[in-house]
Amino acid sequence: FLFACRSDTIGAIIKINEEGKTTCLLSKLPLRKGTYYFNLIAYRRGEVLDHIVEAGEVYVEAGDFYNTGKIPAGDRSGVLVDYAWS
Repeated sequence: FLFACRSDTIGAIIKINEEGKTTCLLSKLPLRKGTYYFNLIAYRRGEVLDHIVEAGEVYVEAGDFYNTGKIPAGDRSGVLVDYAWS
């Protein structure tokens, strides 16, 4: 487990389009290069309606997360965090 994108935590109401799809936007993906699997869970009033383990996968390419022209160390595990020194 790395993180969750729960709609209730941010007060969002999920909208499903005519094709039966919805979109979750991440402003910055803090993951290192690799393949990641995600689960989907649907709740209503605190009750689990459906839970799909490994519902899909996302392949993340190495990238310039910090906009410095440098790629963070690719041989390390973990997530990337936004930070500053003072």
